Amino acid sequence: MQPVLVSDALRRFAGGAPEISRAGAVKLIWAHIKANGLQCCSLQVPLMRDDTMHGLNA
Repeated sequence: MQPVLVSDALRRFAGGAPEISRAGAVKLIWAHIKANGLQCCSLQVPLMRDDTMHGLNA
């Protein structure tokens, strides 16, 4: 996929990258969710957001 410009919130979340592919953004978000235990185990969907994800519309 082609890289696209990202919002300020996603830029901060992605470590300052001004462009990122959509697939790359999804991978970053899911990696963060799994690394920080933000996924509900029984439903397998992210239900909780932490301060790092504040401002992202997922």
